[in-house]
Amino acid sequence: MDLAILKKKLSVYRDQGGSIKNVSDELLYELLVSWESWEGTPKDFYSALGSSSRQMAGVIGRAKRYKREGRFGSSEFKEVMVEDQNREPATGGSLAAPASPCNVIELVWPDGRIARFSDLDRFLEFMKRTA
Repeated sequence: MDLAILKKKLSVYRDQGGSIKNVSDELLYELLVSWESWEGTPKDFYSALGSSSRQMAGVIGRAKRYKREGRFGSSEFKEVMVEDQNREPATGGSLAAPASPCNVIELVWPDGRIARFSDLDRFLEFMKRTA
């Protein structure tokens, strides 16, 4: 994302003293993505946003904490594989795909993470192991 746009979005969250407060989760995510893809110095990043390292340290730190806690979810699909104890696993430690056409079962957590299962048996096994 363009830093000029982020600077404008951040300006909404500045108080009269210049402190950045109550930043939305969406903006925190955008800041973190921009921060992680930034190739210059941190000082240049902060100045492009019209801030100093003192002003941005807490904001970037909170965004990193939210990412670790899984609040942002994941933008990419991650397959969950459960080994069946009754059958031999296929190569690579995962089960072979079912021969019949499959319906996809999606399990969505409150924080936005999604797990997709190709059949009911895998979903039930996952539920048993995570209970």
